[in-house]
Amino acid sequence: ISHVINSFEKFKKNHFYLSVNYKSPLIKTYFENTSHKYKINFIDEKNPLGTIGALSNLKTKLKKHFILTNCDIIVDIDYTDLEDFHFKKKNDVTLVVTSKEFALPYGNCIIGKDGNLLKIEEKPSYNFFVNSGIYVINNNMMNLIPKNKKYDIDQFINKVIKKGHTVGIYPIDSDKWIDVGSWADFHKASNLEI
Repeated sequence: ISHVINSFEKFKKNHFYLSVNYKSPLIKTYFENTSHKYKINFIDEKNPLGTIGALSNLKTKLKKHFILTNCDIIVDIDYTDLEDFHFKKKNDVTLVVTSKEFALPYGNCIIGKDGNLLKIEEKPSYNFFVNSGIYVINNNMMNLIPKNKKYDIDQFINKVIKKGHTVGIYPIDSDKWIDVGSWADFHKASNLEI
């Protein structure tokens, strides 16, 4: 969490809201006993509210756009450029995405309508744009988040699109993004510089 917050420092971002539930006393104690130049306000989730549900408590506090990020990712990104892109494209929400290649270690059997084999693709690989866990969101989109209800970012994004608002993507290189959501990934990232 500290690393993620510090990544904003060179872009002069110094006010953060941190949604906490699991191990919240430990997290709060860490930040209370650590010297830093930024301001943190905690959003206490009495029950888990999903990946965006806690923001319903900030509807009156966030007066303009904001950047939302998961704290289990490490990203090398120019936040100023991201915001400029968001406004230039006139997006209501911008997702930061990265390309990931997935290789199938087997032959992929292509089956026809009659159930017979048409061909085999040997160990194909596929590229996908994946959600990196960083978003720029205009404050007027906050009304789409239900109050004190478990609500995830995919539900929110799909609702934004369904309501006819503009959702753009900001692609970054895959080597600029590391998911540290598991201990194995965390230890792997600990040995890298990003």
